[in-house]
Amino acid sequence: MQQASLNYVARSSLKDGVKPKNLIICSHGYGADASNLVPIWRDFDGVFEDAVFIFPNAPEVFEFGPPGFQWYSLLDRSREALLRCSRIAQQILTNFISQMLTKYELSYTDLSLFGFSQGAMVSLFTGIRLKNQVKCIIGFSGTLIAPDIARAEALCKPPVCLIHGDEDVVVPIALSKVANTYLKEAGFDTSFYKIAGLEHSIDSSAIDAAKSFIARL
Repeated sequence: MQQASLNYVARSSLKDGVKPKNLIICSHGYGADASNLVPIWRDFDGVFEDAVFIFPNAPEVFEFGPPGFQWYSLLDRSREALLRCSRIAQQILTNFISQMLTKYELSYTDLSLFGFSQGAMVSLFTGIRLKNQVKCIIGFSGTLIAPDIARAEALCKPPVCLIHGDEDVVVPIALSKVANTYLKEAGFDTSFYKIAGLEHSIDSSAIDAAKSFIARL
């Protein structure tokens, strides 16, 4: 575990001394931790040229007890509370992104944001509000908090990919569909993949969908 404004795990197959060309920051879901998503780096290593994958722990200890973490509390799920908490998480992730780009001497166009569940929500909410456009945003089993204000608040329009299982009962697929609709109406280039039979997780079909999206960038 390495330390910055957030503790994180880094993975890469690059040899020592080779400068990376891509940075992928992967944000975990509610109650999980950095290690939860680490296995997917092998699936995408080589898909992105000379890549470093960063897996941060969310900033708050999980409200139902360690060892997990959360980007924000879900005890109050009102629109007002979720929007307020999303703005705080946005500031935290934006700062962390800046630190990682500086560390690896890369630009925003070299950065891709991945996220699962709450991590997808934070990645998407933050990614469209960055002053500089990233390469892409890929959200697994997530949504966009307060999608109706996306058009007014978006500072950039990176390509967005939303991937969701049609048997997800934790974050229903309808929430990704709503996000997709609002983003398209706001002028985003979005791709939506429904994964048949998938619950609240990432499987090989979801990985393949993400790879298909990346190949078109």
